[in-house]
Amino acid sequence: MRTLDDNLMLCIDCTLLAETGELPEDPKIERACLAGLEALTKGGEQALAQWSTDDDDGVREFSRQPCECCGSHLGGTRQRYTLLTSAPMPAAEAAELQDDVNTLRAERDAAETKLVDAEETIADLRETVAELRALAAAHEHPDIRARWILERADDFMSLEQPHANH
Repeated sequence: MRTLDDNLMLCIDCTLLAETGELPEDPKIERACLAGLEALTKGGEQALAQWSTDDDDGVREFSRQPCECCGSHLGGTRQRYTLLTSAPMPAAEAAELQDDVNTLRAERDAAETKLVDAEETIADLRETVAELRALAAAHEHPDIRARWILERADDFMSLEQPHANH
């Protein structure tokens, strides 16, 4: 099933009809609810799924928003529903979604390549730092430039440490 609309707000009468089959007592409201539910579900080709009533977005305790099933403007509770269908997705929409998927995959691949390049650069820098430390240790009095390079290398290594687990 795929989602057609995930923000339908139904009045209490339409909610009871959709959930329990309970019909409103007023024949006029009953006809409006039945006609609206039939139109929304297209005779069973589409289905309504109720949002959780524990979710703040799932229930509006008082609203004058028209019911998206029967069209009632009477104030009252509105329950949020999602309209689902099992009908195949139109080819143009499917092609657009596939393009989006392909774009996301290409972006993911590019990011993975950058990550590999960055990891290789970090490995090269670690090797260079180790070589500089070895050179500094071999000389009792490393010159000022070598000390500066080692300090920068230590700064880099301390910045890189929190990210070592990634």
